[in-house]
Amino acid sequence: MSLCSRCGSEVAPNALSMSLDGSGMICSACSLGQRSAQDKAGLRKTYVTGAIVLVHILADSANDGDLDAVLLRQGRELELSRDLAGARKAYYELIVKAPQSSRVPYAYLAFADLFFEEAEHDDPSKLPLAQQAYQKVLAYRPPANLAYAFAWHRLGVIASRMGDDARARDAQRKTLAAVKQYPGLAAASPLAEAARRELAAVAGHLGP
Repeated sequence: MSLCSRCGSEVAPNALSMSLDGSGMICSACSLGQRSAQDKAGLRKTYVTGAIVLVHILADSANDGDLDAVLLRQGRELELSRDLAGARKAYYELIVKAPQSSRVPYAYLAFADLFFEEAEHDDPSKLPLAQQAYQKVLAYRPPANLAYAFAWHRLGVIASRMGDDARARDAQRKTLAAVKQYPGLAAASPLAEAARRELAAVAGHLGP
């Protein structure tokens, strides 16, 4: 067993990695913590949010009275009023009551964003839940699914948070490929910029 230079925990030698500041070998928990701290310090900000994507999508259904559109709008309104339980209920009803709707991926997107924000601010253990929900978004193909590129981008950000740079790089490359092939996807231009920033940061860990 080896010791983490930061927290002193005993871990297997292959579970240690060099800290970002080069000060010593640290465990996976400390590695996740330093990545999160680095992101929150503004060194690797993500400037595209799920809210931006949803606003784009909701603008196209502002006057739509169909159940799926109503539930999506209702969920977003409840989310903005910080009634997160009510928002989750609305998004869940959309998935259950209108399973064939083209708006189902946006309900999964909203779920994913809620988990992601909770992970960023309070509870890092919610990251795997956000990851699973973003993967659900990818089950719906573009160009009909306007959130496709954003889901790949967020999966890349989550992989970075978890210290999986290879997966982060792959996800950001898929983000760029998606917006290049489908430039009509929501927030395509800022997503491409954000993906390039993430790729540059990951390259600093992995090399070219």
